[in-house]
Amino acid sequence: MSSTAPRRYLSGDENSRLATNRYGTQPPLKRRRTVTGGVSKNSTGGSYPGRVFGGGLPPAVGYRTEGGSDVVTPERRPETGLSSPLGRPRVESYEGLTDALEEFREHDWKAGLKSWDRKVVRDAQYCAEIAERMYHRLFEFDAAYLSPEADLLDPSYLENRGYRITPRMRAMLVDWLVDVLLKWEIRDEALHLCISLVDRFLYKSEGVVDVGKLQLVGVCCAMIASKMQNSFSPEIESLMRICDGAYDVSQVEQMEHTIIRALDYRIDLPTAWTYLRRWNQVFGLRKPYYFISAYFLELTLLEYEALKYRPAVLALACAWVALCMKKDRKKQQATMTLLQDGVLDELRISAKELTAAAHFITTIIRHHRPDANNLNAVTRKYQSEERLCVAKRIEEGS
Repeated sequence: MSSTAPRRYLSGDENSRLATNRYGTQPPLKRRRTVTGGVSKNSTGGSYPGRVFGGGLPPAVGYRTEGGSDVVTPERRPETGLSSPLGRPRVESYEGLTDALEEFREHDWKAGLKSWDRKVVRDAQYCAEIAERMYHRLFEFDAAYLSPEADLLDPSYLENRGYRITPRMRAMLVDWLVDVLLKWEIRDEALHLCISLVDRFLYKSEGVVDVGKLQLVGVCCAMIASKMQNSFSPEIESLMRICDGAYDVSQVEQMEHTIIRALDYRIDLPTAWTYLRRWNQVFGLRKPYYFISAYFLELTLLEYEALKYRPAVLALACAWVALCMKKDRKKQQATMTLLQDGVLDELRISAKELTAAAHFITTIIRHHRPDANNLNAVTRKYQSEERLCVAKRIEEGS
């Protein structure tokens, strides 16, 4: 039985000499790390960000490595359009990186935020630092929502496309869909997206959908919206049971494909609900008035005439009317000042347009009688304790 000599590992200096003799030059070696992830000072070769953080990435483009010193010097960065409040940091070893991070934490980057965004700066899901820029883009989209160039929706599509479907039939479909999505426990965002898909698909179909297929269109739009906005989508068998077996699986699947292709895969566009969340944050509406504004907005889904208003304007009018129901003159005056100071300019509308939309909302509230027209799904939904019975409060106060 032969014995083997124990394996001997070369030291760092021996490795360095061996590489120099073999290649004629000394390549950078892997650096030793401390327990904290820093680079050992008695090792050779260049350092770079991947090594400082304990990674094995090669030097990034635009970084210059200096052999024998733990220094990273950014020479050139690609243009990103974003500016750092601290400029270009120079990171010197692990301690220098820690100091730079501490300096960033102490920097008052919240100073540039609006007052309503500063209130939720600790909410990671709200993304307060980019909320204003995000909604600025959404408002630009909303400004062109009803334009012929966008070709998304015609507010008079039922008449212009020659449909036999009437506004009353559309309202009955919306009322039924409110019940269906509530039964499935689908989020309110999906409801608004569902109705938006129905209107946009009927507009794109140019009158080819008959009355007998209207329920099938509504069910398929509800299924698409739930896939986009919810964590789960109802099974097709569940849809068939809700429709009392009027359609089979192949019809549901074929209609779903037809809707998606007709909309050119532009599914998840901003709805009035998207903007309502922003206005509730801007105006600081608490839960009772938040549900009141949401109730008003869902009532507008039943109204075919509501399509002539842009989603952001309709949501703003609902939030404004809900705020006017609050007996707080100081708060109302502050809101009027806020509207005059820039909100209307950002929306690219005049005070006259907002007043017209608010008048439309109040008319709906005054004339909405669920027992008279049997369109009571929205009212039942907001009579629940989960939504603070706001529908009962409004009915008692009217």
